[in-house]
Amino acid sequence: MRAYLSSTLKDLKDEREAVKLALGGIWEVVESYDADDETVSASCVRDVASCQLYVAIIGLRYGYIPPGCDKSITELEFDAATSAGIRRLVFVKKAEAVAAAMADSHTGECEPHKILAFRERLTEAPDGLRPAEFSDCLELTRFLLRVLPAPAAQIQLEAMTPAPDGDTDLERMLSRHLNDPQASATALATLAAARAVAESETLADVREGMPCDLFRLAVADPPLKLLVRLKDFAASGPVAGVAARAFATDAQLRETVLRMMLVAAERYVQDLKARKGKALTDADLLGDPDHRLNAILAAASFGFGVRLLPGHALPQNFVRVPAAELGFEEGATAIRRELSAQCNRMRGVRFSPELLEVDQLDEEILLAELEDLKACFGCGLVLVGGERGMLADAGLRQAVRDELGVPTVLFAGDGVPPSNGDAAWLVNSLRRLIGPLLDAALGCPPGVAPEPAAGKQT
Repeated sequence: MRAYLSSTLKDLKDEREAVKLALGGIWEVVESYDADDETVSASCVRDVASCQLYVAIIGLRYGYIPPGCDKSITELEFDAATSAGIRRLVFVKKAEAVAAAMADSHTGECEPHKILAFRERLTEAPDGLRPAEFSDCLELTRFLLRVLPAPAAQIQLEAMTPAPDGDTDLERMLSRHLNDPQASATALATLAAARAVAESETLADVREGMPCDLFRLAVADPPLKLLVRLKDFAASGPVAGVAARAFATDAQLRETVLRMMLVAAERYVQDLKARKGKALTDADLLGDPDHRLNAILAAASFGFGVRLLPGHALPQNFVRVPAAELGFEEGATAIRRELSAQCNRMRGVRFSPELLEVDQLDEEILLAELEDLKACFGCGLVLVGGERGMLADAGLRQAVRDELGVPTVLFAGDGVPPSNGDAAWLVNSLRRLIGPLLDAALGCPPGVAPEPAAGKQT
């Protein structure tokens, strides 16, 4: 989607930058020119007609009048937008907010009555146009975001090609989400038009259609560049623009960006391991106060899926085991009970707690429950323990992996740093890249303790 930005240039630089920032991420901004020859008027008029939106900022300068014309480039652009029938958004800066040095009445560039007549024409346009008056850039941005049309609803997804299955748990979870028939076409369209996709190296030459393109972007673009663009897409603040507004209001869009971010984070960590030779082991304690970052780092390092949920400090598929130190057999039984209980919770199965109070759970039934859970959600369960709990026993962790296929993660207690400097370095890198995006997508600030305790639904 293309938006034409029209204004005089020297006096409205800050206002132009504010509008470009607000439009960025969804709209391709086409700008008016610093006119110095007679060909400019024709090119401006032609470019206006190629856009779907016209945005004008009007101060107290009339602007350049091409030879042989009685109107300025700015007014000619307005006439072109009117003739083309495209959506017009006009913002007039209040006279008292314009510095004297930036007004024709002071500079003498044009006769003052010309800009006054143009402003009056905009205000009294007979076709229903209603310009908004503003005093500063913040007010201009607020007015613009309030009246901008929703471009995602206007974008047509020309080709629909399913995403491939993927090679890792996180890639398969992204593929399942993108291919879900209930997925929002508006969310896909918004993301398809955003800078995060428009600047893709993978899609620069060949596009196959959504949602396949989004999947290819997540699994093939340079992960560091992609993570930076995704973070920018989810920017927040009063002047963040239409892309951030869509991200804040569309749950499907947030979920899509979140899953793409997880895949990119996995690739980023694997790339760091390959280039720098720094890898985590199952004995590393992850001690960042934001447990969601710990979870993502563990998933990216050890190759399992992670199901993040809004407002939760731990992923839904993470299961905390009792902190008490138990014997090997007692510990194995307690772990089986917690795994079975969480399988039932996530699948929405009602069960009686007494059914789990048996000495031995049938291992074949538990394995079937774990497989069914993975089929339902695209990811399996992960055990979470501390440095002084049952999972601190390497033999027990190995037995759980060998017999049940369930990975384990060790979180450090509050204020306890990771045992391996590599872990701290990786977590810090990940925090800088995706911490702000996680907060925006999940609404759960860092530093929240992982709740609830063992045995309760996560």
